[in-house]
Amino acid sequence: MYKSLEVNIFYNILKYLSILFASILLIDAGCEAGERRCEILQYKLDRLYFSAGEEADIFSHSSYKVVSGSDTLYRGQIDQSFAGVSYSDSTGGFFETVDLTSCYALVETAESDSLAVIGLHFQNMDNDEIRFILPDNILPEKNRSDTLITENGRRLLISKLNDDNVASSYQAAGDFDIHIAYDSLYITMSEAVTFSASAPYLAVLVPNLSKKSSSGGVLTTSLYYNFSAFLLPHLFDGDRPLPAYSLFAAGGSGRRPYVYDPEKGRELYRGFHDRPDKLSLYYSAPSLRKVANYFADIMAREKIKVNISDSDNDADLILTYLPTDNQTPQRSLRYLYELLNKTEAADASRKETLTIIGNYLEAADAADRTETVLNYCTLADRSFIHDLGIFPLFRPTLYVTFEKYLVNCRFDASGRLDVYNITKLKLPSENMETER
Repeated sequence: MYKSLEVNIFYNILKYLSILFASILLIDAGCEAGERRCEILQYKLDRLYFSAGEEADIFSHSSYKVVSGSDTLYRGQIDQSFAGVSYSDSTGGFFETVDLTSCYALVETAESDSLAVIGLHFQNMDNDEIRFILPDNILPEKNRSDTLITENGRRLLISKLNDDNVASSYQAAGDFDIHIAYDSLYITMSEAVTFSASAPYLAVLVPNLSKKSSSGGVLTTSLYYNFSAFLLPHLFDGDRPLPAYSLFAAGGSGRRPYVYDPEKGRELYRGFHDRPDKLSLYYSAPSLRKVANYFADIMAREKIKVNISDSDNDADLILTYLPTDNQTPQRSLRYLYELLNKTEAADASRKETLTIIGNYLEAADAADRTETVLNYCTLADRSFIHDLGIFPLFRPTLYVTFEKYLVNCRFDASGRLDVYNITKLKLPSENMETER
């Protein structure tokens, strides 16, 4: 009996799928390439309203035809298109006496322009930030603007203007298709789409392990006691920077390594036996300048003279960004490990710690299971923080604004801009002739 019931259920499912497939074929019947079949939702104020819009690559001035059976009753143009709906221009009263229940519309869709150059404008971002946002094999040069060609032949025009000349920055921004910024309120092009995403990198405070000032991680730990998420709106020129408590993308436990406690930070530093009189602090991107000034101010209160530089990476303290990867969590840890290994550690204990971290990362690379990878990343993360005094600070939020004629503008699974699937459309042009 149960076997017979299962057979009946199986045949009913097949029957349903057959009907569904036939319906799909029926819907597509009569559609030509570059057309979308739409339902006519209503006829109101001498306009026809259709069941698809910009999400289906239908835009203002797209042509359409109203079909009943095998007859084309009317041809016209789309007046306005939005997400999920579009409506026609005035039909001159043509449909006052037409029964629309048996009619549907075939609407022209925009064609893709595979040869077009896509312009990306990065607002107030330096090379590191841009190269972390773009895929690995697309690296901007030091020039102000670069035209790059991706593996699939896509041509990208990269702009790296900053606010040194605000007016020219905004004027140049109008020449680009995609704008990426930290500020959600900066001037954008009209008729654009904006979405936000966590940046594929995070800001970190790193001691220079070749310097005596890095001993025991005391200096950076004391500074971290003075850093808190509620200060971020004052320390970063952007909207919604998010506090980071781990050095890798999948490690967000929601807990700080050490609680915010400025008094404890002062006590820790004042008990530092290798307390220096002078320090140098390097920041790798202009967006980190305010954080650098904040830390310098804290040290100045302890009568420490601090030289802040954006060009000398042989400093006692380093503020920089680490690239993160949603698919490969050890990416940021490996990047940090290689950064630290560029200089010789000042003592044997720090060398040994780096060796242990390297072993954790090799084990993570060799692991087959995600849980195992995350376990080794957690061990490396804890060692960086608690043994070497390297602290994650925050992750910026990116605001991506792009013109409506672009489709598939998004970030990929690794958290980077998916430049390979962005497509530029050829928008329909206005044609005043209407055939009835």
